Amino acid sequence: MLKIIRDMGHWHVRGTFMGERVRRTTGLKSTKQFKPMAEKMRVKIERDIADNSFGKHRVSETWGDAAREYMLWKQVEGNLPKRTVAKLEMMSEYWEDIPLTEVDNGTVTAYIQSHWTRLSASSVKRYLNDFIAVLSHADGRIKGFTAPKIKRPYANDIRTVHLEQDEASELLDWFKDNRPIYWPHFVALVDTGVRISELVALQPRSFSHNKQVTMVRKSHETARTKTQARDVPMTDDMLEVARRTQGMAVNLPVFRGITGVWNSPNSASGALNIELKAACKELGFPYQGDEAIRCHDLRHTFAYLCASNGADLGDLQYLLGHSDISMTMRYRGFIQSRARNAVANMRTVSAA
Repeated sequence: MLKIIRDMGHWHVRGTFMGERVRRTTGLKSTKQFKPMAEKMRVKIERDIADNSFGKHRVSETWGDAAREYMLWKQVEGNLPKRTVAKLEMMSEYWEDIPLTEVDNGTVTAYIQSHWTRLSASSVKRYLNDFIAVLSHADGRIKGFTAPKIKRPYANDIRTVHLEQDEASELLDWFKDNRPIYWPHFVALVDTGVRISELVALQPRSFSHNKQVTMVRKSHETARTKTQARDVPMTDDMLEVARRTQGMAVNLPVFRGITGVWNSPNSASGALNIELKAACKELGFPYQGDEAIRCHDLRHTFAYLCASNGADLGDLQYLLGHSDISMTMRYRGFIQSRARNAVANMRTVSAA
C-alpha cells in the first residue's frame, strides 16, 4: 500500500503497490489543509496501477481527478486562494467520481437547479467559473478530452426560494398596513406569479372582471423573456386590485413607482426589492445575503402555493408562461412534497 509522507515541505506518495514502485510528489504543501487532497491523489494512483493506466492520461478520469490536478497547477503558479479550494472541495462531494465524459451542459444544469437554488447570482457565477476552469484545464492536459460548453444560467433560472402560505399572507398584510401604495404590486406578484417585466406591462384592460382572470399578454419592450399568453384566475385580493383600475386609461401601465411610470423592468425591480427588503426585515424574514427574499422569489411562491393546492407541472407551465416544460421541472420538488404530504395524511386517516 502506498503512503503519504512529508518531504521537503510537500506531501509525497511513496511505496510499492501491486509490484509498482512509486516515488511521486503531489506538489502540495505539507499542511493539514492539503492532506485530504494528497490522500485522494494516493488513492487515484493505486486505482490507476490496478487498471494498468498509471502514468497515462485517460479521458476516463473523473472530475475529482481533474479538480485536484487543477488545484496542483494553481498552487505551483502561486495562485490558489483558500476560497477556491473550499468551493472545489464542496463541489467534489457530488462530482468526485463522475467521469469527465459524463460532464456536459445537461448534467451541470441539473446539478445547479438541485444544489444551488439558494445561492445569489454573484455566488453562482463564482462557483461556476471555478467549475468551468477545472474543465478548461483538463482540456489542455488530457488527450482526447474536449471541455463541453457550459451555459451560464441566469440567476432567476436557478433559485426556487419561496414563502410559505402564512408568510405570504403576512407580507401582503404588512404592505397593506405600512406601504399601501405598493400593496397592489405585491398582491400581483404573489397571486399571479408574473415576472417584473410582465407586471410593468399590465394595463387596466389586462383584467377581465367578468371572467375574473388576469390576462398576461406581453412584457415590457426591453424584456429579454418573451411572454407566453395566459389567463391567471384572480384571488379575492387580485379582484380588489382589478377594481381599483376601473376609470383609469385602458392603455396606461397599472403598476408604477412613486414618481411615475418605470422606464424599464430593472428600475421597477430595484425599487420593489428595496420595499421588499424593508418588509422582510420587519417581519423577520431573510433580507440579507444569499437567503434574502427577492421579488422574483414571489413568482416561486406563487408556483409553490399553486402546487400545494393541487396544480401539477402542466398547470404550472401554463400559469407561469413557460415555453418549455424543462423550465417548470425545477418545481417538481413542490409536487413531490405535496405527494408525500398526501401519503402521510392517508396513513394518519387510516390509523384513525
